[in-house]
Amino acid sequence: MINISKNAESLIKGKYLADLVTIMPDGSPHIAPVWYKYDGENYLILSEPNTVKVKNIKNDKRVAILISKTDPPYSYVMLKGHAKISDYEYEPLLMELSVKYLGESAGKKYGDEIKQTSEFILITFTPNKVVEFFDS
Repeated sequence: MINISKNAESLIKGKYLADLVTIMPDGSPHIAPVWYKYDGENYLILSEPNTVKVKNIKNDKRVAILISKTDPPYSYVMLKGHAKISDYEYEPLLMELSVKYLGESAGKKYGDEIKQTSEFILITFTPNKVVEFFDS
């Protein structure tokens, strides 16, 4: 487990998207905005199984995420580490993330609709390095 500042923890626990960076087979980066849950140690991300990010993680487990606040005062937390893919009973996390990012009413509606048409797997990201920036 890495140590993060109180400012970083506050940003991470906010309602910001994370930019998930994975490595393409040719070595180039692939970036995808994702919803996530921080459990105090890992970042839990749901994804459909056939996405580029999932294929990349299966090929190379090194990943990074960037969580940033894009309005003043600017700040970000960049985390580097490794991810793993696993099957997961995703519905509770799907509903939790939907409500977190869309609000109670819209989130429940979205979660109920999307679980009818999509399947998800879990990406568990475990960081081993952190870089923080907080503008005064």
